[in-house]
Parts: sequence; C-alpha cells; structure tokens
Amino acid sequence: ADTDLGPHLKYFYAMKKYRNNPIITIDDDFIYPEDTIENLVNFYNQFPDSIISRRAFVIQKPLNYRKMLNTGLSKIFQPSYLNFATGCGGILYPPNILKISDDNIKDILEMKYDDDFYLKALETRLRIKITSSLYNPNCDGVFKLVWDDNIQSIALWNTNITKSELHLKEYEKEFSWCVENEN
Repeated sequence: ADTDLGPHLKYFYAMKKYRNNPIITIDDDFIYPEDTIENLVNFYNQFPDSIISRRAFVIQKPLNYRKMLNTGLSKIFQPSYLNFATGCGGILYPPNILKISDDNIKDILEMKYDDDFYLKALETRLRIKITSSLYNPNCDGVFKLVWDDNIQSIALWNTNITKSELHLKEYEKEFSWCVENEN
C-alpha cells in the first residue's frame, strides 16, 4: 500500500478498487466456522442496504466501552443504528456503502489502530444501519481465537482497551446519535 493504514488496510484499498462489489473483511486472529461467508451473504440478500456483521455489540447510554463488551453480543437481528460491528466476526459491506476515498486517510491515520470505532463513526455519519447476523453469548464453538502468546500480547484488542475508552469519547457525538435516533 502507498500509505500504512494499519488495520484499515483490510478494507480501504479493496473498497476503492472494487466499488461495485460487496467486500467481506475477516480478522486474522480467529478461526471461523465454515458457514461464515454463507451467513454474511444470506443476511446481505435480506438486508442489501445494511452492513452485515457476525459480531456486534449494542451501543447504550451512558457510553462505556467495557460495559458494552461485557453486556454481550447484540440480539438485534434487523438493521439498527445501535449495532456496533467488530471485525473479529467477519463483516460484509455492500458495494460502495462507505464511499471510501483518499479523503478518508487523514481521519483514518488519527484513529489508525481502532478501525472499529472509525468505521462506526463513518457509518453513523452516512446513516448506515448495521445488521447482526449471529448471536452467541460466549462465542464458544463459533469463533475460536488463534492463541499464541506472542501474537496476543500485541493484539489490538488486548492493547487498545484503554484507548478505546478515549475513542468512544472522541466519537461521543456519533455514538449518542445512534441511541437517540434508533426509531
């Protein structure tokens, strides 16, 4: 890539090049069930104007990232502003839904290692709803973390929890909008 966009590389250049195609992103530190892509595509066929996420949390007030994670995965199976997609479940983005361009790079670099937060803020600004395509309270047997002490010690989820709290505050306007405008 011309510019190191950190975890944003998994979608940025593909979305620019393949604007007429759905794009699926899948994090590389999990093992996924065999039906992951089929599940995403089936929900996309039902909700073609929504981003489809196999793993989403529910945004709630007061805004608190740790509480959101501890509350469990979303049980909202229709398009909703309240769903907060996270990459470790697999996400399907309809064609050109985020309208990605080089204009996004400045904001991406400011949020370089917290792609889920940047994407949710962008989705909210564009008034895009998220559909959760799977609920499992423990993720056991659904997503299996690839465990390697060296890899997990530097994994973004493991190193960014405090930064994520700060980023939640940075995007408080967008996250609050989701709660206030769900209906």
